[in-house]
Amino acid sequence: MNEAEQNREVYAHVGLTLQMSQILEHAIVNAMVVLDLVPKSTGDVKTVDEWHERYDAYQELQFEKTLGRLVATVRAVTTLSDQVVADLKECIRKRNYIAHHFFRVRAEDFLDQSSRSRMIDDLVEIQELFERTIDAFEAALQPAWDRYGFTKERREQIADEYLREFSGKPDSDRER
Repeated sequence: MNEAEQNREVYAHVGLTLQMSQILEHAIVNAMVVLDLVPKSTGDVKTVDEWHERYDAYQELQFEKTLGRLVATVRAVTTLSDQVVADLKECIRKRNYIAHHFFRVRAEDFLDQSSRSRMIDDLVEIQELFERTIDAFEAALQPAWDRYGFTKERREQIADEYLREFSGKPDSDRER
């Protein structure tokens, strides 16, 4: 791989790492719907349209928060294991580093191939942290989802239906 290709790979991994931090944010916001919005809305919402309005407004409010504020918000409404909390805090630290310091701190690493390779390895390690944390967070919150009938299987079915609708392709075409 030549220098330009390797530089593009570094940029791609930075983008993927930031995307994974946003997936974590979304997982937290989704959890907040089940942990906070649904219990507060039970018996209070009269129509589907009213629910959609409340849901959209709630999500918008949550997505205005930083990852750190989201973690604090979810911790205020549920108990998480020490390990999940530690991993969430490490994700915040790594996300902030990537977003605010990575290119400045690692500028000299762009000068040679082995340093660029190390940057890629470091970014992959951070991506793995995000993936493990997302999985552990979602597993910890699954009982809350289950209370409202959103088993893991049902959530996967809903995601598949959404993807089918969004892509406009039947199941058989999506897998190819």
